Amino acid sequence: MDTLVALVKLLSKQKLKQIEIITEDVKLSSKTKLLYDGILNGEFNDDDEAARKIYDSNSKNSSYKKLKYRLTQRLLNTLFFIDIQSYSKSEYQKALNRSFKNWAAAKILQDKGQNKVSIELFEQILKTSIKYDIIELSLLILKDLRLAYGLFIDNKYKFEKHSKKYTEIKHIYDLKDQAEYYYIYFGQLISKSKAYDFDTHVQKHLEEVEVLRKSVEDIDSFYLRYYTYNASYFGYLVKKDLDMQILVAKRAINYFQEKEGFKKIGLFSFTQKIGISYLSKKNYIKAMECFKYCMEFKLPEGSLPWMYVRSYFFQIHILRKDYNSAYSLISDVTNNKSFTKINETYREPWYLKEAFIHFLIKIGKVNIEDSDAQKLRPFRLARFMNEVSTFSNDKRGLNITINIIQMLFYIVDERFDDALDKLSSLRQYNFRYLKRPEYARSSNFIKMLLKIPEGDYEPAKIRAKAKKHYQALLDNPSDFSEHALSIEIIPYEQLWEEIMSIF
Repeated sequence: MDTLVALVKLLSKQKLKQIEIITEDVKLSSKTKLLYDGILNGEFNDDDEAARKIYDSNSKNSSYKKLKYRLTQRLLNTLFFIDIQSYSKSEYQKALNRSFKNWAAAKILQDKGQNKVSIELFEQILKTSIKYDIIELSLLILKDLRLAYGLFIDNKYKFEKHSKKYTEIKHIYDLKDQAEYYYIYFGQLISKSKAYDFDTHVQKHLEEVEVLRKSVEDIDSFYLRYYTYNASYFGYLVKKDLDMQILVAKRAINYFQEKEGFKKIGLFSFTQKIGISYLSKKNYIKAMECFKYCMEFKLPEGSLPWMYVRSYFFQIHILRKDYNSAYSLISDVTNNKSFTKINETYREPWYLKEAFIHFLIKIGKVNIEDSDAQKLRPFRLARFMNEVSTFSNDKRGLNITINIIQMLFYIVDERFDDALDKLSSLRQYNFRYLKRPEYARSSNFIKMLLKIPEGDYEPAKIRAKAKKHYQALLDNPSDFSEHALSIEIIPYEQLWEEIMSIF
C-alpha cells in the first residue's frame, strides 16, 4: 500500500491533467496531426520534406523545430503508458523494458523524498536485473542500496549483502568492458578493411582474448560471453583458422542453448558463423544444415538476418552449380512483398545476383522451364544500371562487379565493340584502383578478362595467356565475408569457367 499511496499523492489530478499522450481520440493541433500522420504513413523521408509540406519552408524553420520538439516530447511521454509487455518477443525483453521503466519511477520517487518506497522498488527490480544479466542497471541499483543501508537505514545484514553483490557484479562488468573492447577492435578490423593481416599486434590481442575467454568460462553472464566469443571468433577469422572458428562457435552455441528466456541472437549468430566456416571449408552439407536451422528462427521478412541467410543459401547453390535452385531463391526474394521496402543499400546486392542469374540463363546454364518458381522479370541492362546507382559510385569493390556484368552481357549479345570498350575501361580501372594487396582477386580476374581479345576469342589461347592469373585466384580463395559475397556473386574462378563455355 505504501507504494500506491506514494504514487497517488505524487500524481495528483492537477498533474494528471498536464500529461499529454497520444491516443486514438487525442486532439492534436492541425500541424501536429499533419506531422504525426505524415510520419506514420511514410509520406516524409526527412525533415526538409515535412517542413516543406507543413510550413512551405525547410528544416531550419524555427516553427518547424518547435513543432517537432513538442511532438517528440509528447511521444516520449506516451512511451511510458504503452503496454510494453505486449510488444516484447522474449522474456528477456519484457524484463529489460519493465526493469528500466520501474527503475525510472523509483528514481523519481527517491528524488521526491519517498525513500522507503524507492528502496522497496529497487530491491524488486534487482532480482530481475540480475536474473536477466542487465549488468549496468544492477550496478546502479546496488550503489543506491549500498548507500541506503550503509548510512540511512540501520541494517548491517543488507548492507553487507548488497556490498558483496556489488563487488561481484562490478567484477563481471569490468570483464564485460574488456570483452566489448576486443569485440569492437576485431569488429572494426573486419568491417572496415577489405583485407587484414595477422600481424604481431593482432596476434597479441587474440592471445589476450583467449586469456579472457578462459577466465569467463565459469561465469554465467549472457553478454559477457557473447562479446567474448565474438571477439575470439573474429580473431581466428583474421588468422584464417577455420577449425578454431568452428570450435569457438560451438562453445558459444553450447552456452546459449541453455539460456532460456533470453534473446536468440547468440544462438542464431553463432550457428550462422559455423555455417560460414563450413562454407569456407567447402563442406556444403554441414553449411546447409546450419543455415536451415537459422531459417527456423522466424526471421522478419526483409530484415538483414532474413537476407543474409538467403544470401548464404544462394552462395551454396552457386558453388554446387545448382543454378536452378539459385534461380528459385532469387525469385522468392525479389518477388517477396517486403523486397521493395528494403533499403536500397541492402537491395542492390540482390540486383547483382539477379543479373548473374540472367547471364546464366542466357548461356543455357539455367532452365527456367524446369522451375516452379515465379518467373523473374526480363533483364534490361539500362534498368539494371539505374537500380544499382549506389554501388556504381563505389570504387575498389562493388563497382567492379557492375562493370563485369556489363561486359558479360555485351559478349553474350555479341556487342563486341562495346565489350572491347568496356575491357579498355577495366584496364584503366585496374591500374588506378586495384593496386593494393586486398584487391588481388579482382585485379587478377580483370587481367584474365583482358586476355580474351588477346587470345583471339579462342578458348585454348585465352586459357594459356590467363593461366598465371587463374592460378593466383586458386592460391588466394574467397573468404565468403559479406563484402566478398557482394563483389563475387559467382566466385571468379568459377565465373571464368562459365565465360569460357561461351566460346
